[in-house]
Amino acid sequence: MRFTIEPLKSKTRAGARRAVPAFAAVCLSLLPVFALPAAAGEAELGAISIKDAWARATPPWPVATLAFVRLENEGVGDRLLSASSDVAGQTLIHRFVATGDRPAMEVQREGIPLPAGKTLDMRAESYHLMLLNLKSTLEAGSTVPVTLTFQKAGAVEVAFDIKSLLPPGLTGGKNAVSAPTN
Repeated sequence: MRFTIEPLKSKTRAGARRAVPAFAAVCLSLLPVFALPAAAGEAELGAISIKDAWARATPPWPVATLAFVRLENEGVGDRLLSASSDVAGQTLIHRFVATGDRPAMEVQREGIPLPAGKTLDMRAESYHLMLLNLKSTLEAGSTVPVTLTFQKAGAVEVAFDIKSLLPPGLTGGKNAVSAPTN
């Protein structure tokens, strides 16, 4: 059996030459809207790079945990408005503040500004995420999905790595010790 490929007629070829770049332009314009998942702990959303995303493992009686992330903005100024996760009843953006002798945490109801060309490094003694009313334990070595929503860039789901920072003998998961009794 023999196959031959016929050349396109001139009318069709001219139309195809215009259609291919137009299709490519539409696809490229949608990239900032649909952020593709990256390696755990990382994601891209337009000009915003999300890096080093992780949360603390929980003891076997989970109530809440802290989560941290680095946000690098190479584009126009934006604002992290909110965060959410299916594993938590509520996810809040907090800021650690020292008022005299007593440390406190303030809920950032307006979100956090992310100026153009700047990096926001969320960590325990600064801005961080609080995952409250956890529905299950978070085991070290696993990941948990967290959706970050920005004012201009939109929303992106990031796989936060779960890291153990628990005292020895107090591990989350199957081999966990039971809750202390008083």
